[in-house]
Amino acid sequence: MMESLRDRPVRSLRLLIIVAAVASANCRLLSDPDATTIKSLIVAGTPPAIGAVSQFTAVAVRQDGTSDVVTAQAAWRSSNTAIATVSGDGIVAATSRGSVEISATYGGAKGAFSFAIQSNSTFTLSGTITDATTRLAIANATIVARDASGASRTGATNGAGRYSIPDLSSGALDLTVRADGYTTALQSARLTADLTLDIALARASNCSAIGFDGLAASDTFAGYTACGFTVNATTPNWSVSTDTGRPPPFVHFTSRALSSTAGELLVTAGARFKFQSVDLYSSTTPVLYTIIGITGSTAAFTQQNSLSTTGDFATITNAQTALAIDALVIRLTTPATSCCASVIGIDNVVLVH
Repeated sequence: MMESLRDRPVRSLRLLIIVAAVASANCRLLSDPDATTIKSLIVAGTPPAIGAVSQFTAVAVRQDGTSDVVTAQAAWRSSNTAIATVSGDGIVAATSRGSVEISATYGGAKGAFSFAIQSNSTFTLSGTITDATTRLAIANATIVARDASGASRTGATNGAGRYSIPDLSSGALDLTVRADGYTTALQSARLTADLTLDIALARASNCSAIGFDGLAASDTFAGYTACGFTVNATTPNWSVSTDTGRPPPFVHFTSRALSSTAGELLVTAGARFKFQSVDLYSSTTPVLYTIIGITGSTAAFTQQNSLSTTGDFATITNAQTALAIDALVIRLTTPATSCCASVIGIDNVVLVH
């Protein structure tokens, strides 16, 4: 039967619809990354030096042999953020020396690139070791510096109390300072250039009071070890001041106006000890203090009151000095004030083994 002229436009229209549908499906297949199986994901880049950044790239290789750069679409991860971090768009920043793996995932595939970060150069640490009470130089003190590479180098002070340790890798630096008749001091710093660091040691006979001797002024205070005791900051807002103290230095935090702020320290010793007293400081506002002695998992004693003295130190004495404890918590809280910021601090934590 011959097709009528009237039926030809209808059949042509149907063919156009079918062709359009097939073309549309093919376009979706090509443009949708999930529609085509990814065979592998390649991660590549140049390892940056400490303090520098580098752009890494992720390339998705498909089953048909084609590939696409998917750096911005991939999910990035660093195996050790203390060594290097990676942003969502593949920018790697190196912070310390060591080995790290940078990986990316996309479309069910994962790629990774492992490498070692090296420091660009080495630096020299120097300074003077003195007596915290007399401020006189200490000769023959030993300084052990552990740098970002994990290697330790040792130096000693001369007759003028001076020391110098060269060839230290840039990055995190941990120091241990020892001298006969003095308590061991531990201190941390970050080495990005030649650094001068003066440290004062407390005499062993004065070891009952944790006065934070030897600490240099710093915007960050995380911990301090002396006399067999360790003081750790459990809130991140503590810093060190060498302008104030009883005597300086002391540790403190700042409460901003219109804001209630809390700072907390934890004291441990690895064995039981007794708490005698602590000096507390507030520059302009009252402060609520809470002191808790912990034995096992129980609070052996709790002292809580408001420190009304401002602009000076006040000594808070423990009413239960005979109680042996495993840990001591000192928490200071300021009310929200409308007038001004206030500096809140701690010095001379008196303890007995």
